[in-house]
Amino acid sequence: WEKDIGGSYAQFSKDGEFIYVAVGNTINKYRSIDGSFVSTFDNSGFKQNGSEFYGNFYLSNSGNYLIGICGQYYNVWDTKTEKAYFQFNDVYGGLDITNDESKYVAVKRITTENDRLILLDFKTQKELKSITTNQNVILTKLSHNGKMFATASISGSKYYLTLWDTETLTEIKRTELKGCSQNASFYNLNFSLDDKFVFITTPTPEKSFFFNTSDMNEAINSSEYDTRPISSIEMNNDYFIFFYFDNVPFTFSLKLISINTKILKQEFNVITHYIATNTNNLIFTGKALLKPKTVSVTDLNTQNISISNIKDLILIENKSNINESIAFILYDLQGKEVFKNSMFLNIGTNKVILPKFVLNGSYILQLTSKSINISQKILIQR
Repeated sequence: WEKDIGGSYAQFSKDGEFIYVAVGNTINKYRSIDGSFVSTFDNSGFKQNGSEFYGNFYLSNSGNYLIGICGQYYNVWDTKTEKAYFQFNDVYGGLDITNDESKYVAVKRITTENDRLILLDFKTQKELKSITTNQNVILTKLSHNGKMFATASISGSKYYLTLWDTETLTEIKRTELKGCSQNASFYNLNFSLDDKFVFITTPTPEKSFFFNTSDMNEAINSSEYDTRPISSIEMNNDYFIFFYFDNVPFTFSLKLISINTKILKQEFNVITHYIATNTNNLIFTGKALLKPKTVSVTDLNTQNISISNIKDLILIENKSNINESIAFILYDLQGKEVFKNSMFLNIGTNKVILPKFVLNGSYILQLTSKSINISQKILIQR
């Protein structure tokens, strides 16, 4: 489904049933299956921050609370009641809630050179412990078990990723993120589901850093698998998932790398139109199977359209009720257009003979029309 909902940021619920969207100074909830509107969160419990809107928000590890960033305020919503829970003022480097919802960690800016890490009781907001650091903290993220948290920070002209003990606020290990240019920032700080890895993406340079939480040694380097800038990263218990993007031409690539062997297991290239958003984040709803598949993004009937190839011949099986003109475009894996044609898609088997100048190798075949938008990787072997 596709709808203009006017939001600035979106996030799935933990079970994937709903989508939360930041709209103005509140959150709207929609059903994932069809995009139907469900409700609007009550924000009457928050001090309003002028005309500013939520620039970002994220779910707690439990999924029971939504943390919205609005100017210098961190607003925490209860996702069950959809009402304001509490508002934290003057937070600059992040706020995150432990999985058991007993405590939370927040960061306050003291000076341009120092920040204050604070551990608070989640129910009463009573301060339990605090320390002053010699760093400016940009991002904060708790591990899934809540025993440690990570901060991405700047000190002088150096950039650091630091692990902390949650209960004592003592530093476990700090590592310098080398290669970051001056005035760079961070995004996408997170832990793996088993907390064995911590990873972060930097926009300058656009790359990801993966570290073992046991010793903070680098576990994997995204640039080893692709020289293009990396836009986002994720991982489950089996794979590192890298998302690469080229602005010209508009090409996207998902790479799955085995956690155990560090070997590239699968690559999924997509040729698509550019969509302007204010976030590069990938959104995952728990367990997911990432597999190249013939799918339409606009019409469920095109799930009955399949593509296969034998030597010079491309076979397009149309078992749907679609019967219309389509554009047939073949791209190489660098996004360069190799062959283009138009044809009338009939019900049944449709055949396209590739010209001889299309050499052996891997390509992306794209079929587009008013109701079809399909991209699939094919291998030409004569």
